Amino acid sequence: MEIECFLWIGHLWKEVMSIFPGLNGHNVKALPGEIIFEILSRLPADEVVKCRRVSKEWRALVPTPYFSQYHLTRASPIVLIHSILPQELSSYDGKLEFYFLDLGAKKNQMVKKYFTKPSFPVRKYFYRMFFSCNGLIVFETKYWRANYPNFSIYNPITQQDITLKKPFGTGFLCGIYFHTLTREYRLIYTYKTCNANCWHYVILAGGEWVKLQNDSFAPPLRNGPVNINGFVYWMIWKKLINYKAAFPLLCSASIITFDTETEEIRVMAHPGKRCHSCCDEQRDMQLFNVENRLVYARVYSELIKIWVLKDSTKWLWAERYNINLDLTVKKFIPRQGLRCRLRNLIYIPDGQLVIFWENVGLFLYHLELKTFRKLDVKIRGYDLMSSVGAYYSLMSYTKSFEFWSKNV
Repeated sequence: MEIECFLWIGHLWKEVMSIFPGLNGHNVKALPGEIIFEILSRLPADEVVKCRRVSKEWRALVPTPYFSQYHLTRASPIVLIHSILPQELSSYDGKLEFYFLDLGAKKNQMVKKYFTKPSFPVRKYFYRMFFSCNGLIVFETKYWRANYPNFSIYNPITQQDITLKKPFGTGFLCGIYFHTLTREYRLIYTYKTCNANCWHYVILAGGEWVKLQNDSFAPPLRNGPVNINGFVYWMIWKKLINYKAAFPLLCSASIITFDTETEEIRVMAHPGKRCHSCCDEQRDMQLFNVENRLVYARVYSELIKIWVLKDSTKWLWAERYNINLDLTVKKFIPRQGLRCRLRNLIYIPDGQLVIFWENVGLFLYHLELKTFRKLDVKIRGYDLMSSVGAYYSLMSYTKSFEFWSKNV
């Protein structure tokens, strides 16, 4: 069979040579640079990294800012998983491993490991993945059993990393964004003042922390911000709010918006009905990105309501989806005594939503067909989606060549 294949390939090659006689004398002209640019911009970032070995021209093209930004506009988001097994939590050895979830692959090949570079100094630190923006992953990094963490920014595709110290020990990182005027990435950080409900905001610009004029009564929610069309959105964190002293009421001021151009902050209301108890219900709210639109999800015991932001200027929302958590999902709920809470809602292309339900599993929901599918995901032989005591984090991630500004 192998010999027949080789004979067939040889015959096909002769036919091609007869159609294109110019190829016989190796007079093959190089493809125009514009076509090479278009081809490379359509490939996944990790595949483009391999293509850099072809020639010096290709190697010089990939790291250019124009190609990096153009490639980013065409890249599709995927699901990124960071996990630490229970035995590693007890004596952390610093392994920093990422896994990409390929929903189009076969059942036993859906999880693909992506190795970190050997020189990444992980053995002294504990890493907790916060969020990502344009291919940059932001971690909270600290010495094992230490109290004052720093931040690390890492691109697993380019294998570049940088560690930044907190400007104030009692603050929180709100988000990261690209500043179009200075062509650099900037961080948003907030820290508490003596006022019980007042938080100051600073940004890291040009290597220095600069205080903003705006203050807010609330720090960010721990599930990360959402970057859309020049704005950064995040929700408040209920644990750090004095609810009796909160003004305005939390329902009318539960979403914080940051304009990356003017670098101003506004506090806005979440859509839907007013909460009976914001302290208890706020953990069941989440923001995420769907086709470059801000989406708000409210999780109930048997239903997930989803609103889409129609007009960011007028702050107009429209209720779009209702996801019924029917018996198809409920039959996977484990024995009593385990906490079962929806942790993440991650949108991926083709109208699908990845739902991560703690101690229950990982599900794929089609927004238009309204169908559920359970994903059996195992990492290193463990079913981490229902593994008790493990640390795991899932987020939407876009492969890119972006990196933090070198002037930090």
